[in-house]
Amino acid sequence: MKTILLSLTAAAALAAAVTPAAAQPAAYGHRPEVSQAYRHGSSQTVRIDRLDRRVADAAREHRMSWNQARDLRTDLRQVKSIAIRDDRGQISHRERQRLDRTIDRVEGALNRFARNDWRDDRRDHHGRR
Repeated sequence: MKTILLSLTAAAALAAAVTPAAAQPAAYGHRPEVSQAYRHGSSQTVRIDRLDRRVADAAREHRMSWNQARDLRTDLRQVKSIAIRDDRGQISHRERQRLDRTIDRVEGALNRFARNDWRDDRRDHHGRR
């Protein structure tokens, strides 16, 4: 009898602990479509994080200089807050355009660096300043 009573008490305690945890996402504005997008990699913050890693890898592999990587990462950092607000659906059309332009510019630069089709813009085609 003690065993049954103990197991029922444990089950009731577990149910009482799970109920508030299940209610929290709704109470704190959890949006399933945002978390779903984040898991599947379609949110802007995920794209920015991936680009940041690609830039760091390109610099580490000497496909670009550390100064070029720093500039690209600075650009990404500047639009990260816009991307976070975009994932929540809280940005204007102009901010969306800025975010898209920045991401496209960084992706284009990474693609050029990946093909080794880049040069320092301050130098001519002979490598002179």
